[in-house]
Amino acid sequence: RAAGRELLTRGPELLAWRAPTDNDRISRVAQRWREAGLDRLSHELVAASQVSDGQVSVTVRSAAAGCEVGFESIWHYLLQGDGSLCIEHECRPFGELPPLPRLGLQLRLPGAWRRLSWFGRGPHENYPDRLLAARVGRWESTVDEQYVPYTMPQDHGNHAEVRWFELRDEAGLGLRLTAAPLCHVAALGYTDHELDEAQHDWELRPRKEVVVSVAPRVSGLGNGSCGPGVLPAYQVPAEPCRYRLELRPLVD
Repeated sequence: RAAGRELLTRGPELLAWRAPTDNDRISRVAQRWREAGLDRLSHELVAASQVSDGQVSVTVRSAAAGCEVGFESIWHYLLQGDGSLCIEHECRPFGELPPLPRLGLQLRLPGAWRRLSWFGRGPHENYPDRLLAARVGRWESTVDEQYVPYTMPQDHGNHAEVRWFELRDEAGLGLRLTAAPLCHVAALGYTDHELDEAQHDWELRPRKEVVVSVAPRVSGLGNGSCGPGVLPAYQVPAEPCRYRLELRPLVD
């Protein structure tokens, strides 16, 4: 909490899914993701311990019912004296997983936080194999402006090589996320499952939350609708990863 208000409404949780793009569907990689249960992971607490004052370690197993593949996550939380929270996430995939859509975490923040700014690739959406037209710089936008009205709803709004990312309400209250190493970040008004289930954009109803995805690894888009799929250099292999995120309250 900061200034008497909740900073997070949910999370962080492991994220290894995205609403399939047209290319994901046509190339049939999305079917492989579903067969691995990436769209329906359940999270089971395995262990939790207090390492020291203000520091906690949590181990979580994430897998879909009936699937022999999944992820073991070790989360380290450190609450600092200035009120910021450091999260270190170590993720270890297990089983024979296909190349992943992305690997990181997801948070949900208050719906009033619609103003966003970031230092990274922008101003429009960009992905690992769609970077050349997106410059590195400081950008400002809103959550509503992040929506891209594709004919069929799908993943959108990703920003690569993000150093820091802020969300604020009209009064200036909000949260700054700083990532190491550089991460992909998206702030949307819908969950991945809502985008996946909708056949038309008019079926979508904005949430009273902002869905924030932070991932050190995100799959490219490829050209599956009219050419090859995602090239190997832009795929996300199911390999262990480790990254760090600092959440700092903004109260002015």
